[in-house]
Amino acid sequence: MAMNESLVGLNEDIDRVSAIKATKLGWNLVVGVVRLYELPNQWISKDPTSIEMVLQDQHGDRIHCLIGRTHVVMFKSLFRENEIYAMRNLIVQNNTKPPRTTTHQFKLRCQN
Repeated sequence: MAMNESLVGLNEDIDRVSAIKATKLGWNLVVGVVRLYELPNQWISKDPTSIEMVLQDQHGDRIHCLIGRTHVVMFKSLFRENEIYAMRNLIVQNNTKPPRTTTHQFKLRCQN
């Protein structure tokens, strides 16, 4: 994945996906969206339960990221597959519940 020119200047403070652990709060990532999909709500088909993504950094490391139901409307139009984004203020959680799309021990949750 090629890095967007507007994001290249951020390199000095960028964290690697492989370094993500639950002990740190201030992660600063530049990642590409490798896969993006919505999990449907079983009761209301128009409203997705969440938006799920597989993110990859420039080193090829991948991590699962989700956007919960309360933030879907805010983020739905912002993310697209095969695009690169700078991301901050992410919540780190254990990656134990399905769907488990990566082997990373943790997953990320986007908040506003």
